[in-house]
Amino acid sequence: MNNKTLKIGLIGFGRHTERSMFPNIIANNNTQIVAIADINPERIELAKSKLSNIAYFDDGESLLNSSKDLGLDAVYISMTPELHVTFMEQALENNLHVLVEKPVAVYPQELDKSISLSKEKDLIVAVDTKWRYTKASRLAKDHLFKTLSLKPVVFNLNVTFPTLLDSNLWGLNDSLEITLYDMFIHAFDYMEFWLGDYEVVSSYLKKQQDGKIFVTCILKNKSSYAVLNLIQGSEEYVTNFDCTLEDGSKLTIKNLTDISYLPSTSWLGTEGSLRDESKLVWNQGRLYRGYARAGYSEIWNEFINCIIENKKMETNLTIARKETEVIRKVLNEIVEL
Repeated sequence: MNNKTLKIGLIGFGRHTERSMFPNIIANNNTQIVAIADINPERIELAKSKLSNIAYFDDGESLLNSSKDLGLDAVYISMTPELHVTFMEQALENNLHVLVEKPVAVYPQELDKSISLSKEKDLIVAVDTKWRYTKASRLAKDHLFKTLSLKPVVFNLNVTFPTLLDSNLWGLNDSLEITLYDMFIHAFDYMEFWLGDYEVVSSYLKKQQDGKIFVTCILKNKSSYAVLNLIQGSEEYVTNFDCTLEDGSKLTIKNLTDISYLPSTSWLGTEGSLRDESKLVWNQGRLYRGYARAGYSEIWNEFINCIIENKKMETNLTIARKETEVIRKVLNEIVEL
């Protein structure tokens, strides 16, 4: 284990940082939070109640301007999303590594300057699209590709999202576009994790009178295809993923925490009463604040490890730019049923 300690600044201490990231950041043995910035005095007071004897700032720019004096190595940015790019660029200009909350941007060209800066300064910058970092996803992919050496042929991703979003989120004005963007970010990144380079074959949208939105997207790469069914306006937040392999076996991941692998075994010559499903299972166990928090610890730990070992993160800005292009294309071409 590397005993190097990285000094971290938090730009924004809203609900997401406080509840999802802060507990995992302070739990990392290579992490020391030395500064927090937020424009809301109440959030600063809340942060002070959790962590004293560090520097506090009433805006992110002041924190970044003090980064050298603080000896900062990296920042985590989670604030009004339309300002993510601005503060990411400023952090990179101050020679800081960056992990930024999603969405990092809504238009691909917004990321070009940060991509250039990160390459020029050899800095790690990534987006916390965290589904792919969950333990279940990593174990499942390793089991398929390394242990079994089997190729998936068909993927299915079914996700239900609760409630609709505000009509002025992320600098966008159209409530439908905002809702669709939120539905797409994690889903498309997760499929990039499984498919690699892929193209969107078709996309369909159906709106219900009760406000529910149903989206179906069909993706494909050279050897397989995927069907995404995304539903907004449900009473729950549930993620169900499965893939059928070339030998007919099937792997399922529920809520990014529960794995089930059903081998392809013949029923021929067995009694009907003996035809039970013989499967392998794995469960991550109870998580802090529930399964929806799966992946936050893993993505922070990976961010820190990549800085220490000077490795590029999977959810780097080049990948984020490609996925943003895909989302924009789908939004422009979606067929309303």
